[in-house]
Amino acid sequence: MKIIASTLLLIALTVASYAQNSGRSIANNKPVFVKHWMKTLLMFNKEFWNDNKVQEIVSQIGEEEFKKVQKFSGSDNIPSQFSFPYVMVELKGDSLLYQKRNSQLKVYKIASYKHYWNNQFWGNYAILRVPYTENKNWDSTLKWDTVYFVIPEQYIEEL
Repeated sequence: MKIIASTLLLIALTVASYAQNSGRSIANNKPVFVKHWMKTLLMFNKEFWNDNKVQEIVSQIGEEEFKKVQKFSGSDNIPSQFSFPYVMVELKGDSLLYQKRNSQLKVYKIASYKHYWNNQFWGNYAILRVPYTENKNWDSTLKWDTVYFVIPEQYIEEL
């Protein structure tokens, strides 16, 4: 009887732990409007993802989602239509058209953190998720996996 009770308890704890971890990023999916797309960060050096920042973000979205954020953010890992050179070349510098076009995207805030650089506080920043499945009609010539953006929180508005 003790073995059965112990086994059931172990199963219950495992299921509860899985539900808590897998639902972490889903619970943090807050739809947002990006007020200024040109303020997104697109260049990340090795020092950008320092330990304190990583711990703060991982506690909100989990390790697996954080690895995706690292992989699918930044100008090297997102479609060119999301980048500054696209604005300058294809849109001939028209940042208002870029803002209008990107405002059609379904965007979600999944985490926030306090941004420090060179021991100075730069403000509160948000990590945004832009899933392809909900945005596939945004540009019929384009296909991407989920992409992520980092932006100062002052440039987003929760819906």
